[in-house]
Amino acid sequence: MIINKINFPIYGIMILVALIIGMCFNIIFLKKQNIKNQHIALFVFMASVYSMFGGVILNSITTGSFDFTKFGLSSYGGAFGILVSAIMFEKMTNSNKEFIKSAVLSLPLIYSISKLACFFAGCCYGIPYSGIFNVIYPDKLNFSVFPIQLAETISFFIVFVVCLLFRKNKYNVGITIVLSAFTKFLLDFLRYDHLSKFITINQIISIGFIAVTIILYTVKNNINKSNKYCKK
Repeated sequence: MIINKINFPIYGIMILVALIIGMCFNIIFLKKQNIKNQHIALFVFMASVYSMFGGVILNSITTGSFDFTKFGLSSYGGAFGILVSAIMFEKMTNSNKEFIKSAVLSLPLIYSISKLACFFAGCCYGIPYSGIFNVIYPDKLNFSVFPIQLAETISFFIVFVVCLLFRKNKYNVGITIVLSAFTKFLLDFLRYDHLSKFITINQIISIGFIAVTIILYTVKNNINKSNKYCKK
């Protein structure tokens, strides 16, 4: 498969499309939970801004470049921005965790679509590969690569569908975070950047997300058990 240079800002357009679709999901999900329209609108605005801000900042930190004229986004930075906005908004509105659940569920969907931006732009490409479905970027590389961006798109859409089906499970938020982070951790082995590193920054962050989520749920369960025991 040959991907020639596209003469318009495909990366920025696809990132914007991914964010819009993700926010539309949040709107639909929150409306079904009977959340006030003004709260939904404010949350969507807040999440969109925090997502872009987080994506740019973490990308600048990890690449060591603070030239904001060069557009680039970190997926984990964007995810962290959306999570922070959801947590802050729930504290502000004293809601019942629906914003966090909605935000977390939207993350694999947003990431799935956003990887199409990388695929067409020719960034975040895979390891050298000449097998079936190999990709060639004649304007960037002189060898064929594994279509890791498409693999991530498909994998994370499956994660989104599975987690959405189990959205009523009380551990849904934790399951979605752990499953998404673990999938990201595994797929990062197939990225070209991994060839020169034992472990990538994305994999380190993935481990961090998994560890923090498990610790928080363990502590919460222990507190709940203690409270039940005290009541008895």
